[in-house]
Amino acid sequence: MTVKRNRMMQELTKEVLTRLYLNENKSCRAIAKITGCSYSSVVRRCRKYGIILRTSRHEKIKIDRAVLRKLYVEERKTVDELAAILSCNPTTILRRLNEHKIPVRRNRIEGLTKQLIQKLYLKEHRSTREIGKLLGCSRFPVESRCRKYGIPLRNPGGNQRIEINEEMLRTWYVKDGRSIEQIAKRVGCCDRTIIERLKRFGFYDVRKRRKLANGKQ
Repeated sequence: MTVKRNRMMQELTKEVLTRLYLNENKSCRAIAKITGCSYSSVVRRCRKYGIILRTSRHEKIKIDRAVLRKLYVEERKTVDELAAILSCNPTTILRRLNEHKIPVRRNRIEGLTKQLIQKLYLKEHRSTREIGKLLGCSRFPVESRCRKYGIPLRNPGGNQRIEINEEMLRTWYVKDGRSIEQIAKRVGCCDRTIIERLKRFGFYDVRKRRKLANGKQ
């Protein structure tokens, strides 16, 4: 165990930390999980290499009003885009917009009726993030409308990973012949998630191979 940990620590070079922490904006905890090191080890290495740590999530993140106005008002970036640029949570962006008295855009979602949400979210199984992207806003106004109209949210907040195991897909997709849309609806996720799992477990092209095999017989 000690040898393995030492090897992981040796791989935690300045170049690796610069790429993961600065270029890809990953957190110290995320880097610790990727590399197999402890959180404190990642923090120590950052300090050792002179990499300035971002503000802790427990401290108030300061965002200049001029920066927000330029990105949000002038360049018309969405809340999610701002959060990615400024390395913070979308909720933080919304709070700072409110604090700086910058009106949150709502014109893009005025047409987000109950019927449209039912079509996009329930029938087409699009995620709230995908719907927001279509309308030029973040997922938060979409989720707010879902709650307003009494539409239950799948995987609320996007933080809980949908667990779909291999045996489940083998039974439903391979043996029972259910469609991707049917499985997605039953599990409560978007079609893309099912496709990703099918590819991961090697089931995605099973039906095509069966058709080819039957055609040769």
